[in-house]
Amino acid sequence: MALETLIKAIDLVGWADRLDARSRLPLLLRRLIHATIDRIQRIGFPAEEGIQVPGYDGFLIVENGNAFVPDGCSVWEMGVDRDIKGKADGDYEKRRNEPLDVDPATTSFVFVTPRRWNKKADWVEEKKKDGFWRDVRAYDADDLEQWMELAPSAHIWASALLGKHPKNVEDLDAFWENWSSATQPILSPKVLTSGRDDAISEVDRWLSSNATIFTLKSDTREEAISFLAATIKQKPSEERIIWLSRIILVNDLESFTQLSVSERKLILVPRFNAGNTIERAVQGGHSVLVPFGKGESSLQTAFELPRQHIFQLKEALVELGLPEERALSLARIARLSLMAFRRKLATHPELLEPEWSRPENAREIIPALLLGQWSDVKEGDRSAIEKLANLPYKDYIAKLVRWSNESDPPVRLVGGIWILNSKEDAWGLLSRYISYDDLQRFEELTLCILGEINPSLDMPINERWSAAIHGKALSFSDNLREGITDTLAIAGARSAVTNWGHSTSPQEYVDRVVYKLFTDAGGNWKIWSSLSPVLRLLAEASPNQFLDAADKAVSGSSPTLANIFEEPESPMFYGATYPGLLSALELLAWSPEHIARSALILAALDRLDPGGRLGNRPSNSLKDIFLIWLPQTSASLEQRLRVLDMLRKREGVVAWKLMSNLLPEPHAVSMGMPSPRYRDWVPDERPSVTWGEIWTATHEIVNRMHEDVGYDGKQWKSLIESIGHLRKEDAENVILHIEHIDQKFLGLQDQVAIWAALRSLVAKHKQFSKAQWALPSEVVDRLNQIYEWLTPVDLIARYAWLFSNHVELIGDFDRDWKSREAAITKERIEAVKVVLETGGISLLIEMMEKVENPYYFGVSAGQSEVAEQNEDALLSLLNSEHNFQKLFLTGFIVMREKMLGWDWIIKKTSTPVFRSCTPEQQAEFFICLSPKTQTWKFVETFGERVGERYWMTLRPNPFEIDDLRMAIQKLLENKRPHVALDIVTMHIDKIGSVISATSTMDALEMAIRTKPEYDGEWRVFDHIDELFEAIERTGEIDESRLAYLEFALIRVLTNRGGRGPKFLNKELSLNPAFFIEVLCLAYCAEGEDKRELSEDESARAISCYELLHGWNLIPGMENNGSINSVALNDWVQKVRELSAQHKRVKVSDLAIGQVFSHSPKESDGTWPAIPIRDLMESINSDEINRGFMMGVSNNRGVTSRGLLDGGTQERELADQYKQYADAIRTNWPRTAAVLDKLTGEYLSYARHEDVRAQLEEDSW
Repeated sequence: MALETLIKAIDLVGWADRLDARSRLPLLLRRLIHATIDRIQRIGFPAEEGIQVPGYDGFLIVENGNAFVPDGCSVWEMGVDRDIKGKADGDYEKRRNEPLDVDPATTSFVFVTPRRWNKKADWVEEKKKDGFWRDVRAYDADDLEQWMELAPSAHIWASALLGKHPKNVEDLDAFWENWSSATQPILSPKVLTSGRDDAISEVDRWLSSNATIFTLKSDTREEAISFLAATIKQKPSEERIIWLSRIILVNDLESFTQLSVSERKLILVPRFNAGNTIERAVQGGHSVLVPFGKGESSLQTAFELPRQHIFQLKEALVELGLPEERALSLARIARLSLMAFRRKLATHPELLEPEWSRPENAREIIPALLLGQWSDVKEGDRSAIEKLANLPYKDYIAKLVRWSNESDPPVRLVGGIWILNSKEDAWGLLSRYISYDDLQRFEELTLCILGEINPSLDMPINERWSAAIHGKALSFSDNLREGITDTLAIAGARSAVTNWGHSTSPQEYVDRVVYKLFTDAGGNWKIWSSLSPVLRLLAEASPNQFLDAADKAVSGSSPTLANIFEEPESPMFYGATYPGLLSALELLAWSPEHIARSALILAALDRLDPGGRLGNRPSNSLKDIFLIWLPQTSASLEQRLRVLDMLRKREGVVAWKLMSNLLPEPHAVSMGMPSPRYRDWVPDERPSVTWGEIWTATHEIVNRMHEDVGYDGKQWKSLIESIGHLRKEDAENVILHIEHIDQKFLGLQDQVAIWAALRSLVAKHKQFSKAQWALPSEVVDRLNQIYEWLTPVDLIARYAWLFSNHVELIGDFDRDWKSREAAITKERIEAVKVVLETGGISLLIEMMEKVENPYYFGVSAGQSEVAEQNEDALLSLLNSEHNFQKLFLTGFIVMREKMLGWDWIIKKTSTPVFRSCTPEQQAEFFICLSPKTQTWKFVETFGERVGERYWMTLRPNPFEIDDLRMAIQKLLENKRPHVALDIVTMHIDKIGSVISATSTMDALEMAIRTKPEYDGEWRVFDHIDELFEAIERTGEIDESRLAYLEFALIRVLTNRGGRGPKFLNKELSLNPAFFIEVLCLAYCAEGEDKRELSEDESARAISCYELLHGWNLIPGMENNGSINSVALNDWVQKVRELSAQHKRVKVSDLAIGQVFSHSPKESDGTWPAIPIRDLMESINSDEINRGFMMGVSNNRGVTSRGLLDGGTQERELADQYKQYADAIRTNWPRTAAVLDKLTGEYLSYARHEDVRAQLEEDSW
């Protein structure tokens, strides 16, 4: 290292006249002290603005000092004044008079000046005579020069501070300043360290060690060094200075060799290939960080910096002041390539251009640029590369492998997927090298790849989840399809700034490709479905061509896109493809230029939409685009209103629904909409919407709704519902409009809709009149008057609403639900009275069909005083086939029994009308009565047919305890075990007392042989464990009978967790012969030809397989959790003998290994238990070992994890099995080897999950 490049005393003297010398001199001293003193107990040297703090300029306590630092406690004063002695005397006298909290007798006084002071020795001698301080010292520029020679890092730092930049060395502070300030904004350390806690810990461990080598690898050497700097910069002030005062970046071998012989322990960072000199530096007591870029090191011991997570990076960038959207976009780039990210923000990006972008190399990257990403193993993708590169796949990939291992690589291979690190970065650097032939081949490939119809669309939608199993897959990977569409998107978006020298602009080229793509499809909706994942990028690539195609596809008498809304029946399988189209149109709506066409197409799709299970509908897309408080478009309010007016003319019904959805509503939320990847349609900072703008927009929409509402009741309903959320003037306009409705133009249905909406509004605001959001009472009263004015003359229309499931009754009930229910009951009874008195029984019967809940109507009729004279007429409805009349009659009979009791039942069943009913109709009557013993005995008096019908139609009820026994008995007699079991499960605690265990067993056994009366599984399955436990507790049932029942229900018991087949498990573990019997039913013999099984044989084989698969009770297991090794050995020996006789040794050993996986731990924490290990060692069966490993995997069950968690869970399991293996390796080596295999499997699973998580995040 050339010492003449470092500052000397004369430089310090010149520095003393600079303004920054006073504030930074303490910082120099702090670095010198940290660089030359090993054990500092306390230090305080305020610098920069800290020099204004009262007290000593410096305070220090060290255990052992050196030539420049006194032992023990010392206080320091310093100054840059020209009058050195005057300053020194002043400070000395001041501290002699006010020594503050130190003991002068044990404290040294030190004065420092960066100037030359010839009389300093005289001054020191004079002050020492004073005897006030333990010692007195004074240092000037020459002393500081000598001190810096002992502290190279501080010397380098000070040199840079004073404007002398050593050519071959650099301090870490200066490096960071240069590196971070090359961008705008200047990068913070957090940008490098966010999400890299493990890497920080590795660096910290190395820093804390003595004289070691740490190899840190990243995409470039500079990134590795910058991570070290960022890690140090984030440490607390004093700790940061400790490390900065020791770390030196070295650029050449000569300087590195010089520093290696320094007496002080340094931390050296070679920025060149230092070779063997690194070891010599370590031997000299120094630590060395070796930074490597891609391809520079093949050392397996190098710690590779992990890639960062997008959202953590985004937060770090937002803290720099970047808008959220831009920060997210930049974070995506930085995750894949920090250098691409820096080029994006660089103030002089030309200084950071990579090797691969140079003219002599650029053409090698063009195929990767155009394809973006692809599968390394999918044949279709490999053929695409071959065609575009005009080379055999292996030859082209050999070129990419080289570049992927260079510093600042353009591509990387992750989990078998080649990915371009940053399309935007590479496009800017390489697009000018794209040739005409490249474009021709790329166009042909794009039309071939994107024009392929997904074969799964030929399958029924509910079966498409299994398309891959049946070989119904696209020829090219999803990665490739997205990669080429992404290229179209960036080419279109960057057309104006892309200079590729062809006669056709990038946008014109993309427009042609997209036009051909949709034109060649010939109006086939399946192409839209096949393209669903990439439609958003296609829309961004060529907005006009995309909109032309979509517009055509929703037009005409048979629109192409009418079929795109199909959805699978089960929510388990996501097969809908239309959301991709909605997403593309939402994206286009960000542009003021495209919002009108996008909205019109969405409106047409809404008209075509048949509705479905998914919440993602065209109407929601329109709402999000035009949302008043958070518009998802850059179009102004005026532009949005003009588009809305266009929709009112072209798609009136949809426009009304949209305006209704835009009216204010409390607690509204929006999931947001996709932003373009490359187009600048979305402002970096979205302008906030003021309340004034919200009310202005609302006013405009309400006015338009006034113009369009007419006499449509449904439309009026949405306006009326909004009154409580509108400003006073808008609400007043709505109310005035209602008041002036001409009723003669209102149809009854429309009048009822308006009337009901007013009732709902008035009821809510009267009930919660004290709430802050409630309308003023005078407004509510006015609305109530309008409500009464609009009361229908038609009696059914006037009263039907009272018999709905949710009645909104006007009244001041607040939260008094009892008085509210009483008022509803009174109104209902009055309604029945008016209907009967006005229109008689015929009007009552007519009304039954019009009410929402006929049962409530029947209950009210049963409560009515005028019902008595109509009872027989109403009971004649027993022979009705209409469900609504049956429901009415049920409510009527229930209420009459409740009011009039058993005498009424006796009376009514004695009438000629009842006696003339068929047995089935009479049973219908009895079904409506309270289910109790008295009713059941009375039913028996009407004959066997009535009784049978009654018990065949009786529904489960929470019977009274005294009636349970008879109810279950009768239901079983009538072959209805499932209903009997439903009743039993309501009273499981009564099994063994009121309900016998025998009758419960009878019901279960009968249910196994009987088809359920309702669709789906038995409800009893949810209680099967409780039922078995309750039956077992009674002791009434033999274990063999319970075991038989368990076998019949084996799939339920094994698949639902819980107790499992307890008695079967026990029998398997005790009886080798039974185990072999089950094994023989589940598996054919070794060498035996497979034959087709009968239905019964197949069912039995499946049950036996399920039993063995779920078996978890180790033979010889004691109640205390230990294993009786003698019993276990005897069982295993007998089973293996029998399995050999039956030619099923392999499957037997597999089952043995599987049950071994349920082994408990030993008391010392080792696993598996010793008896299991001993058998695995002595038998040494591959099948037992394999069964053991399979059992371990199956025992784990289903896992859940965060989207980006990777293989953390699997690594933890691998560590656990490694510990188990290490603990038993010496005495049970074969068992340890099996555990080692488990460790390897879980590490493999972990790597797979890591790759999955990486690819998931890379695709964002």
